[in-house]
Amino acid sequence: GDPRLQSMAVTELSTGTYTKKRKTGQSVGDCYVVNDQKVWISRIKHSALMILLARTLQLAEVKNTSHGMSVSLVDLKQAIGNGMNIRQIKLMIGDQTYEVFFEDFETPGKTDLEEGVGFRYILDGLNAERALIAAACTGDGHWFLECARSYVGEGVVFDR
Repeated sequence: GDPRLQSMAVTELSTGTYTKKRKTGQSVGDCYVVNDQKVWISRIKHSALMILLARTLQLAEVKNTSHGMSVSLVDLKQAIGNGMNIRQIKLMIGDQTYEVFFEDFETPGKTDLEEGVGFRYILDGLNAERALIAAACTGDGHWFLECARSYVGEGVVFDR
């Protein structure tokens, strides 16, 4: 679709996949101010918008560690170079994964459906994404096996 929303900034370098220990943001007036780094962010170059998860209430302020995190919708064209910078992580050929750096980055406004419960929304999206990735990997596996079978069947070794 247009605009494309295909990027999610969730994983932090300091906390890895332990999402409940996020520490990126703070609530300031009408927006969130983010100072940190996110890693393993894909599809930035193909997206117009990105979902950003930031802890906006510190762990000491919440009873449940999954509370106090908020999501913001970030317009990437406006954000890159204005408090948000990206750097590609060199991985496999064809893979485009990035680090995202935030320095006093102000979100365009609080866009949470309910402030402080963004973790719940992120999980809803990640669960669907994991099922899609599993299906894609299964399809890739079938294709790789077919390529290997075809190659072995057509090859000539020792004149046979």
